[in-house]
Amino acid sequence: MTSLIILVIVIFLYWMSKDAQTEKVEHVPLQQEVPVTPAFEKAERKKVNFTEILRLAKVSFAEGEAGICKTIVDVFFASTCKVDSICQLELSDNSLNKQSDNLKNANKYFYVTKFVQKYGNSYSEDDLFKLKELLNLQDFCFNEDQVKKIITEEEREQGYLNFKKMAFPYSSKSLHDYTKAFAKIFYKDFTALKDKGEDIKRLSDDFMDPLDVVLFDIEKIIDQVIAVTHKIYFLKRLLLESKIELKDKDGKEVNNEELTKMIIDAKNGYELEKFEERLLKDKTYSIEDVDLMSGYEFEAFLKTLFKKMGYSVEQTKLSGDQGADLIVNKLGETLVIQAKRSNSKIGNKAIQEVVASINHYNAQRGMVITNNEFTPAAIELAHSNKIELVDRIELKNLFKEYF
Repeated sequence: MTSLIILVIVIFLYWMSKDAQTEKVEHVPLQQEVPVTPAFEKAERKKVNFTEILRLAKVSFAEGEAGICKTIVDVFFASTCKVDSICQLELSDNSLNKQSDNLKNANKYFYVTKFVQKYGNSYSEDDLFKLKELLNLQDFCFNEDQVKKIITEEEREQGYLNFKKMAFPYSSKSLHDYTKAFAKIFYKDFTALKDKGEDIKRLSDDFMDPLDVVLFDIEKIIDQVIAVTHKIYFLKRLLLESKIELKDKDGKEVNNEELTKMIIDAKNGYELEKFEERLLKDKTYSIEDVDLMSGYEFEAFLKTLFKKMGYSVEQTKLSGDQGADLIVNKLGETLVIQAKRSNSKIGNKAIQEVVASINHYNAQRGMVITNNEFTPAAIELAHSNKIELVDRIELKNLFKEYF
């Protein structure tokens, strides 16, 4: 009996061993038949969809801006991203416009105007709630989403009033002259879009998912696309108010998309003019010149640079500057700048100072500029506080553009 039990156990162990060998043999060919390559991973991964990203960002466009936005993205980002319906987004709410008109008729709209002048788009949820409550005390019944939209409309209106103050050829009746002036004033905005589009394409060509590339900087990309869209829309409005015919050189009517392409062509022409100017110029500045400057000379130099970039510039006092060396303004947006000419890397202190100065000067943006580099900790702190950094390399690029 004992022998029989032993025999059964031996047979059982034998068959178990055979099954395990079979499973092992069958598993190897399966791995060999489906090799995992970078190209395979790229083909299988989901590509970025800007439409959904912009919807999540709750972008609201006025009627007519959608076509402009789509053209911008087609030109600068279409090589890597799906853009078929990028700007088919929420348009202005007509019923809300009527309520805004009622607010104006009741002489209470100045609350909204003052709010935008003070906070821009940098208001807190608590600020928004208090504005809503203040308006509703005046026998209105707005919810927070409606107040946000009214603020957005007022931001756009104040932006347009500042836009009209720019150096446009008001004595001319030529569409070409206006598009050329626009491209010159906002050249930097288009350059930023072009650079970002090229970065995404290059990284995508290296088998990286465009979504991975974009997400780190997605807020900045959205802001850039929306800002340029609004400005082109402002130009269209200005042209209509100035009774400039929207026709090309052949007398054909120009729509929003074609106007956008005309502006991009004008930008490319201006880029060539600047290149020719730099090529023929005898004296140019170099980063080595900055290295020899004092701190105050560096501030004065940056004052000249930002004036060339189309900003109005105010230089703060040498002492008690509250964290900002320069206060610059363009199109109603205030930017505070901390200037750091240094022989060593810039750390967290400069970032902390400019963060504090944003509230003190009621600014919308903050920036630190240096002839050196930033420490990793400073870069991380700047990113979390949305502070723009201009290091030695970016400063050299600005020299090439404006000196």
